[in-house]
Amino acid sequence: MIGGFALQIKRLTWLTVPAVVALVPFANASTRRDDVSDSQYTALGNSYTSVGLIQIGGAFGSATLIGSNWILTAAHVKDGGGGGSTGTFSLNGNNYSVTNIQNHPLWSGTVGTGGYDFCLGYISSGIGGVTPTGYYAGSDELGKIGTSVGFGRTGTGLTGDTGAGGTKRAFTNVIDALDVQSDLMGLLTDFDKPDGTTNSLGPLGSSASPTSLEGCVAPGDSGGALFVDFMGTQLQVGVTSFVAWPSGNPNHYGYYGHMSGYADISLGATWIQQVSGIAPVNPVPEPASMLALGAGALALLRRRRRAQ
Repeated sequence: MIGGFALQIKRLTWLTVPAVVALVPFANASTRRDDVSDSQYTALGNSYTSVGLIQIGGAFGSATLIGSNWILTAAHVKDGGGGGSTGTFSLNGNNYSVTNIQNHPLWSGTVGTGGYDFCLGYISSGIGGVTPTGYYAGSDELGKIGTSVGFGRTGTGLTGDTGAGGTKRAFTNVIDALDVQSDLMGLLTDFDKPDGTTNSLGPLGSSASPTSLEGCVAPGDSGGALFVDFMGTQLQVGVTSFVAWPSGNPNHYGYYGHMSGYADISLGATWIQQVSGIAPVNPVPEPASMLALGAGALALLRRRRRAQ
């Protein structure tokens, strides 16, 4: 519980029927501040060229190119598509066949529980002309501003996800917490209202002040990427897994006060490397910066779980 509220959790894939599939690529995505234009969010999303749309069976989600032949998405995207091992990855206007789609062996089958919501897929043809995303296996993302990229449904913090999904967009948010309770494992951000009245993670020390492009994940964002800038390099630190809210049963998701949940990549980094052969990227600070880290960084390291 956080602040006396039992959090509710929902997975973020969406199921569709064939008649709707053709409409998906022309829709908008994810929820945003009501006082900022959607064009700023789509522009930010389009700058992340390694994030694409994945279809497995009848389920759509988001996925990230982490190597010329490998994509990373969420395990529950595979489950939502019937557990199939093949699919289609759409990136920058091109479609690629995906095979050998496999979930992390420790995936619990329930978002928020265990934290291993990871899935890898293989693209035999390879993808050229796009720089794959490096993934991060360190422990220095808490408190930093993350950028969340995906193809989820759209709306504002006042309306929730009232629009269809399918267009890439991105938002920013401070990474507030990690593993706050047994059914809420992973990295968490909360969607702060511009007036500062919806700070759901305030009891954990979260600031009530939103970023200039604050937002929240919505159905369809599942499997997307959470990035952090480490010394000028954008690295993936999380895989979009779930949305949570303090109380009640909302008609939509992504309202102000709702929380975005991401599977912490450091937890699955060893498996990702074993399967794909792609090693994580862990920037090393300059010597002067390392001295500045001090005891606070050591304490943070102690809070982290060992990667599996």
